Amino acid sequence: MSIAYNTIGRIQSGIYKDWYILIKPLTNAAETSYQVFLCTDQSFQFDPAQRQTFDSWQPNLISLEGLLEDEYPSIEWQAELQPTQIAANPTKPSLTERLRQQVNKTDSEE
Repeated sequence: MSIAYNTIGRIQSGIYKDWYILIKPLTNAAETSYQVFLCTDQSFQFDPAQRQTFDSWQPNLISLEGLLEDEYPSIEWQAELQPTQIAANPTKPSLTERLRQQVNKTDSEE
């Protein structure tokens, strides 16, 4: 199976048939891991009223290949589709920011 990074693909079989997939490599000093995004349309925008989306993290290439083989065995990569910018929900602070706020709150109460 070929894997195309930062390219939208359409799943051709299985329970996610006709869903779209996008794989983004995440590189750090030790090893490359992978974020896998799935969406019912090619927008990859989080809007539960309009579409279903989810993502998963794979720690290495072996895990990614296993996931694709088991869950998404047939993907048609569509290089002509440009992935949109995937961003966190701007109305909610990130987990890091929430933890920072909690620590600051605790420190100020002492």
